[in-house]
Amino acid sequence: MKKLLSTVLVALFSVAACTLPVSAHTAHVNDGETPQFNGATSANAFGDLLDWNGVVFGNAEEIIDLEGTLAVGGSFSSSRGLSINHGANGSAPAVTDDVALLVNNNVNINGYGDVQGQTVVGNADGNTYRLTNITPDATTNGSYTVANTADYFANAQSTANAAKAAVNALPANGTYEAAYGTYTFAGNADANTVVYNVADSAFNRYLFDFTIADGQTIIVNFTSADKISFTNGGFSINGNTDPAYLRGFNRNIILNIANAGEIEMASSELYGILLAPNAVLTGSNASVCGTSILNGLTGLNGFELHVGSNNSFIPAVPASTPEDDPAPAEETGEKVTIRVDVPKKMAVAFEDGSVCYGGEMKEFIVGKEYLFQMCAVNWENGIYDGQNNGIAGTVVYRMIVMHQDAFNELAKAAKEDPERYIVKGIDIIDTVDKKIIVNGDAEDTHLETDVNTFFAAYRFHFEGADYDKKTGIEKVINNPLESLSVNLPIGSTITCDAYFGDEKVASSDVFITRNSGEGIYDNELLTSVNDYTWNTGAVPVLEETAR
Repeated sequence: MKKLLSTVLVALFSVAACTLPVSAHTAHVNDGETPQFNGATSANAFGDLLDWNGVVFGNAEEIIDLEGTLAVGGSFSSSRGLSINHGANGSAPAVTDDVALLVNNNVNINGYGDVQGQTVVGNADGNTYRLTNITPDATTNGSYTVANTADYFANAQSTANAAKAAVNALPANGTYEAAYGTYTFAGNADANTVVYNVADSAFNRYLFDFTIADGQTIIVNFTSADKISFTNGGFSINGNTDPAYLRGFNRNIILNIANAGEIEMASSELYGILLAPNAVLTGSNASVCGTSILNGLTGLNGFELHVGSNNSFIPAVPASTPEDDPAPAEETGEKVTIRVDVPKKMAVAFEDGSVCYGGEMKEFIVGKEYLFQMCAVNWENGIYDGQNNGIAGTVVYRMIVMHQDAFNELAKAAKEDPERYIVKGIDIIDTVDKKIIVNGDAEDTHLETDVNTFFAAYRFHFEGADYDKKTGIEKVINNPLESLSVNLPIGSTITCDAYFGDEKVASSDVFITRNSGEGIYDNELLTSVNDYTWNTGAVPVLEETAR
């Protein structure tokens, strides 16, 4: 039953693993330059992401020990010093002319440490870079270069989201057993890529026991939307638990956090590519060996990022770019035209670049899978364009149109698992795999993006009173409003700003979710809304919200 809808997926071509020269670091950047990010190719869905030990698109803080290099799309801060790019166990310092720390906004570091390589920041003001053991220059104890970094991180994030969408689209073809904390991933020597779906969210005293053939890519999709926690656990690969051996699989394994917005690690270790561009990781006395791709990162006592020893391996994940691929052949297959319904001041953005705002008729091939994202539009012009107008949700949905007989067969089976599937006359929604099956033969058939499944209406208030206190969302609500109520894509983290009059007093990353269904939300008239309250000290307080 858990794999009920996987049978309707369109087959995806995977790219065989290949060996490329190691590109260990981003090259030296001069003042005022724009560093270049190389995106996906037909052979590498991750592009330059894999050149980093860690890529964080939001803020990173209190990370004091990385064996490799770090890129941070927000700001970086550490009150306990910083050691970067000394190699595995401090054995292989990098070439110091290359970039070791790239930060889009500000750097604030105090304490003992050593950065082996160049530090590049995108914001010239507000930086504190004091490493107590480094001889000071005229302004700071450390030195940094100011460059134009915004485009680098925009392209990196786009590549990460596309890679995640490609991984999410791969059907599961592997089986595992879980008993007494040991997860035994059986392997498949005949498959180039083996995909496992794991629904558990809490892993305590765990052992991930893998069997991996030479040149194989292993993908573990952690499908729960709840916080994923790893506590007191480790890895075994091919019966070997020696860290030196495990480091050799830093790119063979992809740990995909499919839906959760939070990860917690304590006294644990992970090996592989941690693919979580929409999640915030908090770690204590733990480590990740490989490339960690995250939305946010907070390190507590003893959290580290480690480098692997097989940096020439490229994971077999489908990817393509216009410049690398020939013009696509005309699609064949039976086509149907259905209406796309979208909530007010939102849009649906499809993978082909088309955007629907509600009521448009769109052509689909029966049985083909289509990817789409929910988007909040710019209120000033009603547009989402992926640039300066509107915000795209980070959850990637999949849609398939089917004929009545096939739809009815799936609907009958789906009704036996109501916790996972929402079944209506025109569609079936798989809330775990984020898939919607549309009945193409139904009367008034259409793609319906339901409230509480695809979006939620958020109401923003301030403690006490809302008069002259406003909320804004860059690219959506550019002119902040009192008592704001706005439709936002579920499962996404949206940066919101609080204003007293025209003065911005606070910002908060708000995770958009449905309401708890309790308290005031027990009223059936409030099933589609959620509330966010800023207190008078401009500290955000999220009211009764189910996470």
